[in-house]
Amino acid sequence: MWYRVLPTCLVLVSLIWGAAGCKDKTASSADNATATEPAPEARKPPVFKDGPTGQNVSMSEMLAQARRQTGGAELPAGRPPIEGAVAPGHGGMAATLPAGHPPIGTMPAGHAVAGAGNLPAGHPPVGGGGDLSSEPQEPENMLQFNLPPTWTVRKTRPMTVAVYGLPKAEGDAEDAELAISHYPGMKDIPLDQQVKRWAGQFQRPDGTPTSDVVKQSKLENAAHPTTTIDISGRYRAGSMSMSGSTEIKDNYRMVVAYVETEEGPWFLRLVGPQATVAKHYDEFIKFAREAK
Repeated sequence: MWYRVLPTCLVLVSLIWGAAGCKDKTASSADNATATEPAPEARKPPVFKDGPTGQNVSMSEMLAQARRQTGGAELPAGRPPIEGAVAPGHGGMAATLPAGHPPIGTMPAGHAVAGAGNLPAGHPPVGGGGDLSSEPQEPENMLQFNLPPTWTVRKTRPMTVAVYGLPKAEGDAEDAELAISHYPGMKDIPLDQQVKRWAGQFQRPDGTPTSDVVKQSKLENAAHPTTTIDISGRYRAGSMSMSGSTEIKDNYRMVVAYVETEEGPWFLRLVGPQATVAKHYDEFIKFAREAK
């Protein structure tokens, strides 16, 4: 009987041995493949072969150069590339302007700007800004004034014909000052516009405007038609200066003589502590009345 079972046993042994050999071979092949397969290379940024300098330039270098050309500004998400020259007045951002468009940051001839453009010759800045001229005024037809002996001549400032110091009254910290200006181009401009501007430099002690308490009257027996404007309160000194800085001064007074001539109006503007202005008020009125 054993010779009948032997062939069957041999077949079974062969099958088992073959299966084991295939398994070992498969594992070995997998190990070899893992050991020999090269690791994938890290993705590199694209390279432009025709860069601005004629050399190979990476994407990061191109972006860096673009930011330098546009002042470092970033474009909004989804914004297409911007072409063209840098437009002045826009922080260095490059922009393409329509055909015929004037350069950005400049003003076309004749274009009016609120508070700045189309003002008559010699008109002071609108809105309480500083004087635009850097030189004192030199009128062709100078008024003649009789200067009181106690007044001292001070250095003229931009947009002034003359400046005088009036000695302070006892108890006041500083002198008063008289500034004289001439604006030929303001001959047809209503005086009320100037009065509002001067009143805007004053406040009541509680901070409310003084525009409703401005005193305005005609000066009688004057050589030229003259109007006086009288304002008192908390004064914002420097509100008409070019620097734009202001200093609040309490108990101040401004008296302006608006003298009308054929060549345009003259402004005689006296400002100072109330007691000092009151001390020189009569001689100031005489000074304005006798101006020829």
